[in-house]
Amino acid sequence: MRKILLSFVLIVASGLLAQGQIGISTLSIDINLPPGGSFTGGFEVINNSNQPREFTVELKDYDRNIEGGLVLLNSGTHPRSLAKFLSFTPARFTLAPKQKQVITFKVEIPTTERGPHWAALAITSPAPSSGAQPPPPAGQQPSIPVTIGTAEQFIVKIRHTDPTNAVNRGRILSVQALLPERDKPLRIVVEYENTGTTFQVVKTQLRIVNAKGEVVVQKKGEDMAVLPGGKQRLEIPVTERLAPGTYLALVIIDFGGDVLVAGQVRFKL
Repeated sequence: MRKILLSFVLIVASGLLAQGQIGISTLSIDINLPPGGSFTGGFEVINNSNQPREFTVELKDYDRNIEGGLVLLNSGTHPRSLAKFLSFTPARFTLAPKQKQVITFKVEIPTTERGPHWAALAITSPAPSSGAQPPPPAGQQPSIPVTIGTAEQFIVKIRHTDPTNAVNRGRILSVQALLPERDKPLRIVVEYENTGTTFQVVKTQLRIVNAKGEVVVQKKGEDMAVLPGGKQRLEIPVTERLAPGTYLALVIIDFGGDVLVAGQVRFKL
């Protein structure tokens, strides 16, 4: 996992994600703090529209469902909530066209508190009456603002790693082969668990081996962002044509640690 080691103030101000009516300088911030540490940072919001826009900022907890979708929660309700150690300003502001606003926040970890923790800031602005986009599928949060009812919203994730309690490890819980049916191809489904205390971006490889020991399919799965202690399921479709026979599906996962983890399942077509 990539960490940004910070001791003073971070203002993330370059490379604005400015698609549509509003833009933002980052969608996630990683901080590395031991117990008793503090951190002050910030990020920019810009009004790209040709009319004034009002904004509100709200502190949230979040989790991920088994498919990896982002789930927003009330602040302070998650067992690993960073919300109780985080303050921010401003909570409300108005931007003229092309104007920017820096949102600053401060994290203060008590000396008796061990990480990790995480929370999010939801930046919301009433959307113009025209050009509203449909909401994303349930549990998903895109990198551009999503229209929720009559408002556009960005979610900025703030993730705290405790260097005195940073353990990077994981395991594969299961591997299944779902045979082709109707309009669905062969699918290899892997369930993975982050058993450590660090935030992981998991990379997955699939190899399918025939009865002769030949690798007939080799492909990558989508990267998975897995929270500490979290579980995630990934379905890898296999659209390649395979002759009838017996096969072995081998799934290899790189979670950024010192070792790789693997799981396998045999199936017959």
